[in-house]
Amino acid sequence: MTSFKKKICIISSSRAELGILKNLILGISREKFIKTTLIALDNHSMVAGKKLDSELKELHNTKIIKINLKSKIQTPRDITNRSLMIIKNLSLLFEKEKFDLVIFLGDRYEIFVSAYTAVLHKFPLIHISGGDETLGAYDNQFRHAISKLSNYHFVTNKFSKLRLEKMGEKKDNIFNYGSLSVEKIYQMKKIKKKNLEKSYNIRFKEKNFIVTYHPETLSSNLESKIEKIIKSLTVFKNYLFIFTSPNNDEGANKIKKIIKKYIKKYKNFVLFESFGQRKYFEFLKIVDGVIGNSSSGVHEAPNFNIGTVNIGNRQDGRIKLKSVINVNYSKKEIIKAIKKISSRSFRSLFKNNKNPYYKKNTTLNIQKKIKEILVKK
Repeated sequence: MTSFKKKICIISSSRAELGILKNLILGISREKFIKTTLIALDNHSMVAGKKLDSELKELHNTKIIKINLKSKIQTPRDITNRSLMIIKNLSLLFEKEKFDLVIFLGDRYEIFVSAYTAVLHKFPLIHISGGDETLGAYDNQFRHAISKLSNYHFVTNKFSKLRLEKMGEKKDNIFNYGSLSVEKIYQMKKIKKKNLEKSYNIRFKEKNFIVTYHPETLSSNLESKIEKIIKSLTVFKNYLFIFTSPNNDEGANKIKKIIKKYIKKYKNFVLFESFGQRKYFEFLKIVDGVIGNSSSGVHEAPNFNIGTVNIGNRQDGRIKLKSVINVNYSKKEIIKAIKKISSRSFRSLFKNNKNPYYKKNTTLNIQKKIKEILVKK
């Protein structure tokens, strides 16, 4: 083993990414010959009105660097300016710090420009969750671009591994150890409804659903689409609909504005900015299903033996299990799908489903491979 410390940088662009990466960061930071730095690109400060600083402080032996960015995204120019801020700040940091590895997760444009900047500074890159396909958003293009910029890949399933191989990535540098977020689900403890009700000042009803809708960045008529979805939900007076905020993309503010308009009219609608991954999973243990176009409805929700109403084409290309019902922006289709996933008979259809994203010891295997890469590099 090397006698001097290797320096690893992990870049997170959101609270959701931090939640997925947390156990891996903790594991790496325990290695005596590794010095870890986390760069948090904005949007890590609040969870459902409570500060997340305590969660950041749980990352023992890890240096935390926060880069504050413009929070509201309304136009492509806003995204461009935000990207320029990331490049400028990271370039200054990368000139001072010479990292042996830089680790990225996912498909956000913030991660893409961060990877671009790291390449310019000649740092080796690790990309986690590359090779997936989501045809309904430009995140898909960013994800593949990040993979092409990266040297090593930790994919979540065999199909993503094959896709990266077809894209020309070296087979020996692609490792399928499963999904970090799905692994965390199997490590969860039981949660009581009363605890969540008290923490979030809500009262669960006959049936309960999480609703998450993100902007479809490659399509139009955003306001019309979210209006159709919410009007479908108003039919179910005795159900609780728990809205979570959309990604910080172009159009997110329009979605939130419309959601808030309906929350004033309907007492069975509530909105939370963010739960953080741990609390989000606790809600998934309680609720009867997920509605919207978030990857969590396809990726994580099936592990909780609940159904998903996947609306539109944002998740087209992803692996979908029997628990996922795909519908268009039709009030009739959405209502029918919600009724279907609410039934016990529907749940019985996928009770023994095996999730293609799950493998044992995901975090440990990734950690071991990173150590090998550092020693051999």
